[in-house]
Order: sequence, then C-alpha cells, then structure tokens
Amino acid sequence: MAFGVWVYGYGVLVEPIAEETGWSDGLLGTTYGLSFLVSGFAGTAVGRALDLRGSRLTFATVALLSTAALWVMASASSAWMFAITGPIGGGLVCAGGLYNATSTVMVRLVPQHRAHAITAITLWGAFAAPVFMPLMGWMVTRMGWRPTLRVLAICVGVAFLVAAFGVPDVRPEQRARPPLRSTLREVLDRPARRLTVLASFLASAATAAILVQQIPAMTDAGMTLSAAATFAGARGLMHLAGRLPMPPLVVRFGARPTLRGAYLLMGVGALLLINAGGAVQASTYVIVAGCGIGAMAAAESIHAANVYDGPSLGTHLGVVGLLRGIGSATGPAIGGILVDVSGTRTTTLVLCGAAGVAAALILTRRAEPAKLN
Repeated sequence: MAFGVWVYGYGVLVEPIAEETGWSDGLLGTTYGLSFLVSGFAGTAVGRALDLRGSRLTFATVALLSTAALWVMASASSAWMFAITGPIGGGLVCAGGLYNATSTVMVRLVPQHRAHAITAITLWGAFAAPVFMPLMGWMVTRMGWRPTLRVLAICVGVAFLVAAFGVPDVRPEQRARPPLRSTLREVLDRPARRLTVLASFLASAATAAILVQQIPAMTDAGMTLSAAATFAGARGLMHLAGRLPMPPLVVRFGARPTLRGAYLLMGVGALLLINAGGAVQASTYVIVAGCGIGAMAAAESIHAANVYDGPSLGTHLGVVGLLRGIGSATGPAIGGILVDVSGTRTTTLVLCGAAGVAAALILTRRAEPAKLN
C-alpha cells in the first residue's frame, strides 16, 4: 500500500501542484525521478539493515522517517523545499515498500517457494494503483493536494508499522557476514548480473516516465482529470492480470523469457499512450501497459532472486534497486524536460517504447540461471 501513494499517486498530484504553484513539468518530473535515486541509496541501506538487523527495526524506522518527510513536503512553500523533501519522502517510501525489500523478506519467510511468495506480494501490490489513484483523484479535487498528501503520509506510516510488527522478524541465520565492500562488488561480478542490471535500468527509466506522463498525456488529448485518473487506476488494476499467471509462466518458460515479454508489453503500452484521449485507445493502453508493468514487477523480482541469492540477498537487491533508481530518476527528468522544450509528450513516449524493446533485447544474450519453484 505504501508505495502506491508515491509511485502511482504522484501523477495525480502533478497538475494540481502546477496549477497552484506555477512550478514547471521539468521540476515536478525531476522531483519524482530523484525520489527513485534516493530510494536506491536508501534501499541499499534498508537491504543491509534487513541482512543485519531484521525486518522489525528496519520497517519501523522507515515508517517514522517517511511519514515525517512527506508531511514536510506537503507544507513546502517554495520550489527548492519541495524539490528536497519530495525525493526524500518518496525515496524512503520506495526503499522500504518496493520489491527489493519485500522480496527479501518473502524469500526468507518461504525459501522453498519463493516464486509463488514473490508473486503473492506483488499481487497485493497491484491493488495500490486502482485503490490510491482514484482515491487521490477524488481527494485532491475536494481538499487540494496539500491536505491529500498529509492524509496519505499518515497512511504510509501505518502501513510500515503493520509490516514491522505484524510480520515475523526475519534475517539470515549466520554468524559471519561478508564485508560491505565485497558484497557491493558481487552485484556486477558476472555477465548475467550486469545484463540484468542494464535491462532493468532502461525499463525502470521508461516505466517511471510513463507513470508521470500517463495522466497528463490523456488530459492533453481531451480527457478530464478524473477520467484520466480512473483509467490510470484501471491500468494499475490490470497489474493483477500480468501477475496472476506468473508462477506457471516461470515454471514453463523461465523467469528471464517471461521478463522479456513484460518489457515488450511495457514498451508497446507507452506508444499506445500517444493521443490516448478516447476510451478505446485509453482502454487498450490500460490492458497492454497494465499487464506489462504488472508482470515486470513480479518477473524482475523472481529473476533477481534467481541471479542474486544467499545471506547478502537484501544488500544485493538494495544495490540493484539503487541502479534501477538511477534509471527511474533519469526517465521522468528527461521526459519532463522534453515536454517543456518541445511542447508535446510524443517524443518522451516514443523513447519509453524504444527503451522497453531495448531491455527485452538485452536479456536475449545469456542463458538464465536455474528456474525457481
């Protein structure tokens, strides 16, 4: 639930923030993108904390810090304050709520059935967009973006506290732990790992840009904000369709080919978003992009748990999240700047489509590790 407030919900706030403050698309897109960069560094720390301190203390700390940062962000009176507190708050939410952290916990809870466990957690995550995007669209039209963000900051804190005290406190059972420096080197020490990170970088850049641009793109094409938020929420609901068949797909084809297909669907979805002002094209975008992005989340986590394993799994996935966060920071920033310069979102969406295809092609170059249960 927590990451839905930021990853999916931020796009609902973009136009209301711009209308009230006059801040540019470039600033708002860069703020969103930088949150993923922050989430990468914070995610590495969260992963290391999961390896060393367990999930209870880690999630409780994230609860307090993320709620405080989002609350301050909602009160920002200047662009520089917004641009600082936004990435910190959103980055902390992503560091503790996205799948590098939750997959680590799930793999340790049920190590013999990790593919099913990771799919299960991503299925719950799929409800974040269809719940929070329409809810935030409804709230922001009645309350304004600042009160909406304050309410959701409290929701974030509650969600992390539930994870801290409602889930068994898991950590690796070992006395000696590898030093941080050698653990970091291991992230890129094999060809399969390097290719995985590169493909994930491109896909993350494209996906983050799509999430920021989808609602403005539909409103630019003539759709009302509430209708665009509803379609965007429906795209989130379609994540379920992308994730439900994940275990049998992974068993039949393997995690890597399944992930390639998800990257391709995401890329096609970006192209469908161009001029998606009508119900038919918007619905097609919802289905294609929803299934692709939904499948990506589960398939990337399963594939990463395949490529990285062992007592340093949390740290490894945290560093992968950092590199992925750099991609997620790059996409919205470049996308927003291109919109400001060109006056159209078409170039940004075409680049997103190309990035999806490139990510799929990169993963054709190596045989993947053994399939997971």
